[in-house]
Amino acid sequence: MAEKKHVFVRDATGLVREAGLLDILQFNAVSVTGVSIVSGSMLLLPLITSGSGIWQSITIGFILALFVNTTYYALSVTIPRSGGDYIYISRLLHPALGVLSAGLTGIFGALILSSTFGATVWVTAGVGPLLSILGRGDLAGAVSTTTALTTAGILSTAFFGALLIFGGNRAFFRLNNVLYAIAILGVIVGAGAFLVAGHTQFLSSFDAFAQPYATSSSDILATANSLGFKMPGDDMGSVMIASAILFTSFYWATQSAYLGGEIKHTRTTHFWGMIGSSILWFALTLIAVAAAYYTVGPELSSAASFLNFFHADAWKIPSISFFALYANIASRSAIAAILISLAFIFGYITVTGWSFVIFSRAVFALSFDRFLPAGLADINERYHTPVKALLTYGIFNVIFLVLLIFPSTAVTLYTYAVGLNVVYMLSFFFASVALIVLPYKSKDLFQTSCPIKQKIGGVPLVSIIGGISAVLLVYYEYVVLVNPVYFGVTSNFLTLMVGFIVFFIVLYFAVSAYRKSKGIDLGLVYKEIPPE
Repeated sequence: MAEKKHVFVRDATGLVREAGLLDILQFNAVSVTGVSIVSGSMLLLPLITSGSGIWQSITIGFILALFVNTTYYALSVTIPRSGGDYIYISRLLHPALGVLSAGLTGIFGALILSSTFGATVWVTAGVGPLLSILGRGDLAGAVSTTTALTTAGILSTAFFGALLIFGGNRAFFRLNNVLYAIAILGVIVGAGAFLVAGHTQFLSSFDAFAQPYATSSSDILATANSLGFKMPGDDMGSVMIASAILFTSFYWATQSAYLGGEIKHTRTTHFWGMIGSSILWFALTLIAVAAAYYTVGPELSSAASFLNFFHADAWKIPSISFFALYANIASRSAIAAILISLAFIFGYITVTGWSFVIFSRAVFALSFDRFLPAGLADINERYHTPVKALLTYGIFNVIFLVLLIFPSTAVTLYTYAVGLNVVYMLSFFFASVALIVLPYKSKDLFQTSCPIKQKIGGVPLVSIIGGISAVLLVYYEYVVLVNPVYFGVTSNFLTLMVGFIVFFIVLYFAVSAYRKSKGIDLGLVYKEIPPE
């Protein structure tokens, strides 16, 4: 008994179950970055497919992502501990793979997402379009400079850091719930603006808006055609490539797994938090993107995306957030324009707070297992949050934001960021394999805790779900890798990825050997499920 007592840093984590259903529903809305699905779909889908291919790709990507989401639901309920896939993979597969997953996604992935995306994109995707529609294109350009974005990122990092450290999870969830409710409202207002405007009225409003920038809808089409633009098809091949954008968006509704030990009513909350959040954003995305696509017009949508994506110097309007820009034009209302822009401001800025949570729980779990220094697992007794892990994230995020000012380091960070889904699919693949082996490697755990115990032909249903999830992840990994132009995968990114994989695996064995020399056997740690 004495030896077991000292396996972990202490006998209890110190975390408490205080996150409810709404908290997790909205936390996973930030995970999928719902507004990003809408704006990203409006930019990328018209590049790859057209017509019915738009809604088909959204639907297929959503349905197939449910296998990944169900995989995480089953694992999260079976092993309800904070730390995400690191916990499942390290216990059911191998500790080195768990550390690799935590390093690639929970630590480095969270930092990359916040510094290159959440801490700054709220300016370019929300503030910029609002200023443009208000006739202040000069300010839209000014707030989008590297220095301005870095400053905005540092301020948002300081704000969310202070909120989580001095207000705890409850303060964070309350604010997150309100901000993302406004984001949802803004997307609905945007979709309504498209439906009310209609194609003819939109073109008239668009041309009036674009006139000061010496362009128009016909000019955009002519410029795109002169540069080799061809309207994409709606064949199944293009639909499946386009569906990768949605598949790699909806499967992010799994990230509440990092809060597994802090969620009330685990089974119900995880189910609706993961599956329900996906359903909500599928419906919103389908309605909003379809309304935008047909109101703007298939040809203009595709031509504008072509210019913006492949010939940015030929895109004359100082805004690249197409859904926000188009919706603001369609609304012809200052109040509606503000709500639409707030959707993208709040929809992106909340990623910074989300990243604080993800990073801190990954670091906490690694520290609680004695892999990282034990002090990083310290918990604030009043707010029950890992304060030192939160502070560590804040420091590193500010460093990453400053590094973005310098071209050489910025290229490295953005190279990793644009191909990040390749990294996450690897982690999700390991988790899927973990679910496959769960009924066989941990029979007692499966029988007592798994929410899905049914069998088909003698094979556990969870193993089938995990197997389908793993196959889909391999397939979409292939789609992304063979279509790098749409997904940002470069040889430099792949080199970085291989380097990080080698680094984290070697790190595990190095730390394990060091700990053993100090009398701490990590092998004993990973044979146990962490206490609550």
